[in-house]
Amino acid sequence: MDRTQYAAARASALARMLANAEDVSTGQLSTLVCSLLDVAGLSPEQRLDVLGGAFVSEAVRPHWATDATAERAHAALRGDDAELADAVEAVAQVLLGRAESREDARAALAELEKLLAGK
Repeated sequence: MDRTQYAAARASALARMLANAEDVSTGQLSTLVCSLLDVAGLSPEQRLDVLGGAFVSEAVRPHWATDATAERAHAALRGDDAELADAVEAVAQVLLGRAESREDARAALAELEKLLAGK
């Protein structure tokens, strides 16, 4: 059994165990999430993007109603937990900056390829 197969088997076993558990520990959940990321074969950068996005989504989700905008949901979060709202803002800015940097890098490479091709 190679590493990927082991990680997949471990994630599957943990998921079955945790699905019916009443008192799941944070450590068990963390192990499950890490195992799922292993199975997905994500790069360290992709893992951070996934986890950061999940953090932001999970923090705002209780405040996101069908008619709410992102601004209203964030304002409601700030009203309930200003410290968490600050963390969401910081993580969201990092994720946005990383996405913009990747986009800028792709555009720069495309321009460089055009120049090298003589177009």
